Amino acid sequence: MKTNFVLRSEHQNCCGSSTGPRRSVLCCASENAKAESFDSARYLSRYKASGKIHKAASQGDVGKVQRKLLGGKNDVNARDKKNRTALHYACAYGHLAIVALLIEKCEIDICDSDNSTALIKASQCQHEECVTLLLKYGADPNVRDSSGNTAIHYAIYTNNVPIAAKLLAYNASIESQTKDGLTPLLLALKENKQQMAEFLIENKANIHAVDELNRSTLMYAVQCESKYMVKFLLQQGVDVFLKDAFGCPASYYALRSHCKVVIIQVKHKKKQHKRNEMKISLKKHCCEAPAAVAADADLDEDGSAPLGNGSHKQFLTKGNGEHK
Repeated sequence: MKTNFVLRSEHQNCCGSSTGPRRSVLCCASENAKAESFDSARYLSRYKASGKIHKAASQGDVGKVQRKLLGGKNDVNARDKKNRTALHYACAYGHLAIVALLIEKCEIDICDSDNSTALIKASQCQHEECVTLLLKYGADPNVRDSSGNTAIHYAIYTNNVPIAAKLLAYNASIESQTKDGLTPLLLALKENKQQMAEFLIENKANIHAVDELNRSTLMYAVQCESKYMVKFLLQQGVDVFLKDAFGCPASYYALRSHCKVVIIQVKHKKKQHKRNEMKISLKKHCCEAPAAVAADADLDEDGSAPLGNGSHKQFLTKGNGEHK
């Protein structure tokens, strides 16, 4: 059974203990359903234009759009009841010729009622040519919609690496966060988009990023059961001991999803951590003895601590029975 993040009440955390006031938060739980990929046809069936120029743009009718603009009755930046412009519709429906016609005269970064720009619509609906043209004309790739998503977040939802690459080439932030604190990499891992995650890491995405509930890349990789990505993140030295806002480390997620590689790695890290502590202690111990001798202090038998203000010459060494 796959482990996914779902809504549950905050009065009980992932580990079952109280965390505070009751309100909905994302937490870890098991469910069979997988996140549905973006269905552009279904989305566009609800993305209906209301104004005349908007309808013409959504239908790809270049002649009609030209006539509306030449007649002077329709402003190129005119908004419909949802604050969308003709450019929004042209980009959502992928009508490149309309986009090319409008882009010469319109304001390119106008936001609709959801704070979405035309670029966000083009990315969301996977129209790469429209994305490219908008970027060439100076569209801002870092505008966040009402959910905190930027154009690159939508490229990740649709697993469109070419659009993501194009956005990064035009200075889209690879660390922009949604309202839930999801960077593009965290979102890619959450959505189990391994190719996209690899692409983002190759482009220097921060593998140590955490969301608003302090959930790490490793936790998300475990949650979506991506063994390859889990191993890769562990090799890169991500913190296996980091705990989320509920006090749950990656090993907790691993136990729930039966991800043995994390459980084994955590045990290995704990042993390694103890060995490192012993080495530090031994090194400190070895440094203290000469320092004490240099200060003309008496040491105990193992040379680890001063005994008083006597001479170091009375320090007893084991072996040949001589006093030095």
